[in-house]
Amino acid sequence: MAILGLVAAGAVAPDEMQALGVSRIPLLKVQGETLLARACRCLIEGAGCREVVVVAPQEVPLPEIPAGLDAQILRGEYTGEVIENLLSALSQRLVAGSQIDGAIVSSADMPLLSPEAIAALLAAQRQSQADVVYPAVEKSVVQQRFPEARCTFYRLGKISVTGGNAVYLNPAWLLSHERTLRDLFALRKDPAGMARFFGPLFLMKVLAGSASVEQVEEVVGQKLGGRLKAAVLPFAEIGVDLDKAADLELFRPYLDKWA
Repeated sequence: MAILGLVAAGAVAPDEMQALGVSRIPLLKVQGETLLARACRCLIEGAGCREVVVVAPQEVPLPEIPAGLDAQILRGEYTGEVIENLLSALSQRLVAGSQIDGAIVSSADMPLLSPEAIAALLAAQRQSQADVVYPAVEKSVVQQRFPEARCTFYRLGKISVTGGNAVYLNPAWLLSHERTLRDLFALRKDPAGMARFFGPLFLMKVLAGSASVEQVEEVVGQKLGGRLKAAVLPFAEIGVDLDKAADLELFRPYLDKWA
């Protein structure tokens, strides 16, 4: 199964982090390895990606391939439009003749992402054969490893979870539902728009914590025109990212000193 890796690494750090000397989060390092390099390595080691496309501006250097890994890291077009850039990168690889059975999109702001977490995401897809596999991590798992993590948790039936920062996508489904994805991405910070898209009753159930994982999979899958799997994984590192100044303190024990 040929899996294409896609890494979103273009965002500039917010002002509060800039004031602390961090200009780009993906260039922070853990044990000498940038977060961007770590994301690429985890996709190669965990999913067997032979190609990883990094969507980032030219001033973000591409990482080198770790010794012993047979893969290549390429740069994708970056305009600041995340969905458009990711779709473009996937389309270009297909046009170029790359055999792609699936794609895993990852952010480059997970300081402790592991190959095992990516492998578990891919295993969930193989078992479910879903078009979209979105990882979630239970609150207890996150708090056990990162007691001070400030994640947003959602109640789904009997469990509370936070969403992950990598997702599996079926390329054929992705390209045929481009408009739906664009519309949904545009609504990500519009509660009223989300209610119209998914239906107010369903959204109320989600917000009230009365919707089960299975109900979310069914309703969201129908709206997206494909099969959705919400994979609850036992890997806290895929559900905890670094995107604000407070997170620097959380991950300071792991991060190398930055300029």
